[in-house]
Amino acid sequence: MDGLSSALGSDLAAAAEPVEAMDVARRTGQVTASQVYVLLRDRPLPPSRRQPSFVLAAPVYGAGDVPDAGLLRGWLLMGVRGVDFVDGTLKQIARGVINAKLTDVSVPGQERQLAALRDGEPIGDTGLYRETPIDVGGRQWKLELQPTAGFLTTGDTYTYQVIMSSGAVASLLLAGLVLVLVTSRDRALARVEQATSALQADIAHRQQVETHLREREAELERFAAVAAHDLKSPLTVIMGYCELVEDRVAERVDSQVTGWLKRVRTGTRRMQHLIDDLLAYAAAGDGTLDLEEVDLDTLVSDIVMERTTHLEDERPNIEFGRLPAVVADPARIRQVLDNLIGNAVKYVRHGTVAQVDVSAERDQDVWRIAVADRGIGISADQRENVFAAFSRARGSGYPGTGLGLAICRRIVNHHGGEIRVEENPGGGSRFIFTLPVTPEPSGQDPAAGRDGLAAATGRHPG
Repeated sequence: MDGLSSALGSDLAAAAEPVEAMDVARRTGQVTASQVYVLLRDRPLPPSRRQPSFVLAAPVYGAGDVPDAGLLRGWLLMGVRGVDFVDGTLKQIARGVINAKLTDVSVPGQERQLAALRDGEPIGDTGLYRETPIDVGGRQWKLELQPTAGFLTTGDTYTYQVIMSSGAVASLLLAGLVLVLVTSRDRALARVEQATSALQADIAHRQQVETHLREREAELERFAAVAAHDLKSPLTVIMGYCELVEDRVAERVDSQVTGWLKRVRTGTRRMQHLIDDLLAYAAAGDGTLDLEEVDLDTLVSDIVMERTTHLEDERPNIEFGRLPAVVADPARIRQVLDNLIGNAVKYVRHGTVAQVDVSAERDQDVWRIAVADRGIGISADQRENVFAAFSRARGSGYPGTGLGLAICRRIVNHHGGEIRVEENPGGGSRFIFTLPVTPEPSGQDPAAGRDGLAAATGRHPG
């Protein structure tokens, strides 16, 4: 409000007095004064410098055409030190002929003195003693005025003015403080309204941008699927003609032509793999899931057999205990496990044999399935960005389309689960994904827009 620093200050909950004042202000909707206490900011001071003080609390409510109209938004508080307050209100008027004392008498038997002004030795004439009640933010204060020895040398007219003016000035200054607090509340509320309007406009703009981005993403996915499908036909033709040419030149020993043909076929196969992955990626998060019971034991056994039967030596060591049956789309879950196991077999250090362990356990309403390896691992700075499409881990040196793990993430999310990667104790990586024990029958993606278990949305050599 005053243009100074907006840094957070002390938590007022550390003192019961301002908390009570805020609670009363909330219930009554009025500016409320607290009991007398030492301000939190003054408590570190030496005892001689601490002043009995109080705060004025003004509630701030939502107003106008806003969702929280009429609801409490917070408070504005103003702290006032007692000695400074009395010096600023009474000392100039008293001029050394009146002693004054302000006391909070709201709670019988718990009177608390706010401040005292002592400018001389009081005289014993009790007939000149005056008490004036003052209402301050719902609390009752008592103003006591007692003439001093200097009163005897002062004219009656001035003395009368002093006695009558002291209570009035104190009351007027307190009223001024309340007015400042109320107008500050109005200014704060106006700023809140302005900020709320700006925030609502920003949210609406962001929603429009998000809708546009989703539309563009859907268009790109459809384009990728159509383009990939249409590219398969010419690649099939290329592969067919390569075979015909190889048959024609088989009788001729021309190593150069044979090398060219080999490169063409290798490039064509790579393109076919990329197209297949593009189609799988585009379809991974769409459509209705064909949910049925899937025996992971049988599924993993089939994948291991397909991955290892053609190997003559250096066969990977793949272990898995008793795996449960889950409810999922068989074809898509097979794709997830095939990608994860395939990566575990593929990404090993040269000259070493792959060590893979597949396990599963139930965690309340989800199955937690893990594929751990002893391979090259993933550095800590890449684990949070490990499942992005068309991404490769830095320095992997292994071929691949960069879509394998992106496909896994889309499939797992489409099932309502999450996927992440962590370091495998002893070396390598450990991929963990979850599946609901009882998935949504619609097969829609309840996890759309969420990050994985560790907000994983990035890169991996898959």
